Amino acid sequence: LSFGSVAGILAVTPRLSRSIPPDLPALVKWGLTSFFVSVGAWLGTLPVLAWVFQEVPVSSFVANIVAVPLVGFVVVPCALLGASGFDPAVAIADAGLELLFYWLSAVDWGVVHLSTTPFGVTLIAIAVAIIPLSRRYFWPSFACSLFLLWFAVAHRSQVPAESLHVTFMDVGQGDSALVQGEQTLLIDGGRGERDVVHYLRRAGVTSIDEVVLTHPHQDHYGGLFAVIGELSVGALRVPRPPYQEEHEYSELFHLAALRGVRVLYPWDPSEGEMEVLHPTSREQVRELSVNDASIVFTISKGTSTILFTGDVERVAERLLAADLTHVSVLKVAHHGSRSSSSDEFVEAVTPSLAVISCGDDNQFNHPSRQVLSSLSPAAVHRTDHHGTLEFQTDGTTEMVRSWRPAIGWSAWRELLESSSPVGLLQQPTER
Repeated sequence: LSFGSVAGILAVTPRLSRSIPPDLPALVKWGLTSFFVSVGAWLGTLPVLAWVFQEVPVSSFVANIVAVPLVGFVVVPCALLGASGFDPAVAIADAGLELLFYWLSAVDWGVVHLSTTPFGVTLIAIAVAIIPLSRRYFWPSFACSLFLLWFAVAHRSQVPAESLHVTFMDVGQGDSALVQGEQTLLIDGGRGERDVVHYLRRAGVTSIDEVVLTHPHQDHYGGLFAVIGELSVGALRVPRPPYQEEHEYSELFHLAALRGVRVLYPWDPSEGEMEVLHPTSREQVRELSVNDASIVFTISKGTSTILFTGDVERVAERLLAADLTHVSVLKVAHHGSRSSSSDEFVEAVTPSLAVISCGDDNQFNHPSRQVLSSLSPAAVHRTDHHGTLEFQTDGTTEMVRSWRPAIGWSAWRELLESSSPVGLLQQPTER
């Protein structure tokens, strides 16, 4: 970012500054020059910012004009006063910094809410940055920018027609999955604030028919604030309304209401390939623990079935086991905790593939060896070892592939009902 900022200032600012009339007042010249410096720094860092954050903050260069002078003329003097150790000076510094903090927070709120989030944002950012960097070769650079814009739109990731595509995202110690078929569904949002919304933007997903929050724990709803606040969401399905002491969960409800998102419960009708199995009534939710009241449902396409289990534990598993049969993919409950995935439950669903979402070297030692043993002979995919997993089926043929940082996507492989997972997925390394 530092190199990009300096390169942008050196390449762009002098060219823009030449357009300043020489007879303008000195103060106006200073303001315009500061503005052009911010524009240069913004263009130089834009491609990197767009790739990492999947956002184009259109007003950040304006904010810099406000923030940089304040840091130089207010923050630095206040910091020196505070370091002096002289009590009156320290009190003045504290008051000045506190006032500045609240003022900058208000400015920051406006900047964040003026950001744009188009698909192919990285290529668009590069296209925007190229044009002013080349004065001598303006038309070739302009043509290159148009090509990048076309490429960004034409090559967005597409789910094949008549297929079901499920992505189990690597979100650390949390859960999140994207279902693309007759409907676009997001199941849970992980713990991180923006990890999931960044992934959705990279995948070209701008609207979601329904978000399913399996149960109100922070590692499942943490990322839903950004999703509901910034994308188009049709409905939010939850096991129950928030209790009085559940402040963050209440905030999510409030945000959904502000955004006009319908709230659904497990017993409300579902559409497309989704069938909700548990819980079946408000009374049942009240009787069960938060984990055991998780929404359990299947997504089906032809002979393929994916079972999502939230964080259900043994009580709910006993209620479900009698009505379940073989599934192609099991999203293992509670990150592979030994409080879930009982032998009775696993024998009932006999999955071909079991997906465990857990964090690398997590403090809970998930997944437990007991659960890994009970899942055999199913192929086991762990997000902490194998990364993000994509499952795709047309109703008969089932394919999987995985993605890991610095390695990228593996090739699509057919998911076979085999007594051994060897050769299907990369096996976990010993730790």
